[in-house]
Amino acid sequence: MSTGIERIWYGSGPAAIAGRILLAPASWVFGLIALARAGMYARGLLRSEPADAPVVSVGNLNVGGTGKTPMVVWLVERLLNAGFRPVVVCRGYGGKAGRPVVVDFDYSWSLPQDLSHRVFRPRSYSEGLEAAGDEAVLVARRTGCPVVAFADRAEACRTACDAYEPDCLILDDGFQHLRLRRGLDIVLLGERDQGARLLPAGPLRERMSALARADIVIRTAPDAPLPRVRRSLTGLVARPDADARIAPLASLAGKRIAVLAAIANPDGFFAMVAETGAEIVVKRTFADHHPYDDDDWDDVLHEARAAGAEMIVTTEKDLVKLERVAGRTDLLRAVRLSLDVEGGDEIIARITSLDARHGPTHDRAAAPAPAPEAESENKDQGAAT
Repeated sequence: MSTGIERIWYGSGPAAIAGRILLAPASWVFGLIALARAGMYARGLLRSEPADAPVVSVGNLNVGGTGKTPMVVWLVERLLNAGFRPVVVCRGYGGKAGRPVVVDFDYSWSLPQDLSHRVFRPRSYSEGLEAAGDEAVLVARRTGCPVVAFADRAEACRTACDAYEPDCLILDDGFQHLRLRRGLDIVLLGERDQGARLLPAGPLRERMSALARADIVIRTAPDAPLPRVRRSLTGLVARPDADARIAPLASLAGKRIAVLAAIANPDGFFAMVAETGAEIVVKRTFADHHPYDDDDWDDVLHEARAAGAEMIVTTEKDLVKLERVAGRTDLLRAVRLSLDVEGGDEIIARITSLDARHGPTHDRAAAPAPAPEAESENKDQGAAT
């Protein structure tokens, strides 16, 4: 269920091509600004700030979803299994706090006294959603790992180090955040990124040539070279927590269901759910990060019941928000998404070998991209996918 702008970005028809052509001048300006900014960091005119623990950035080029949050969850789970103490740092999309938010639902833990006056620690899931956003709450609940959310990621890293003394910091959506020095840059590259244009004529925040400053590029295409990632659904959960009971996906086979999502790529989610053998009788989408209210739930519930749906199926990212309005109900379940990262052992080995202070020297972290005229994605014939 593409939006109008997505039809322009990815469409192959005359209207989509015309739209990209009309937006091309704005894309050139955007590209020059991004190029100049990266160049200023590369030449030391703008300086990156270090953190007191190695920073591992998980990012992408696309403004849409390429699976960054599931990748963060995957990294955290494996680092915890390896005996590490990671902390996740994110922007806190949708959060409303004007200071760093510490999302940690281990209520036996207390903030150091010198931190308590300059951070906010939610005391409930609902407070966490309001202050830090859905992704921060989901990561904290799925992994049990603390998350520090703040628009100033450098300040968020300082807060994380002061509060937890972590072995490493996982920076969610950090590839373009050049102000923060990192020990390892991991970039997820979606199948639709190749040949796409820069904003606003396309979904890319940087040209493909920016991948030159990445340490690890993980592709989602099934036939891509290693490392690559495969996503799969592993079961149904009533709570988006690490210890949630997981019901088998086979229970969906032949069942009439409504599907609900407020994510960047709902069509991919719907296709995965359809593969379970369920009969999808209702599809409802909202904008990414949509904050559900009582009216939204009432509308979805009415439509699902009118269509004879036996269950409403959503994502775990949506479930952390829907819990507030739906309450405890057997009608609502989320599918748990798991990743299989082929070549993942090498990624974890690189993280665990990072220097305890800064990680390896990374002078190319902000290397300038080639001149715009060298980029094939600026040509319209390569823009459609």
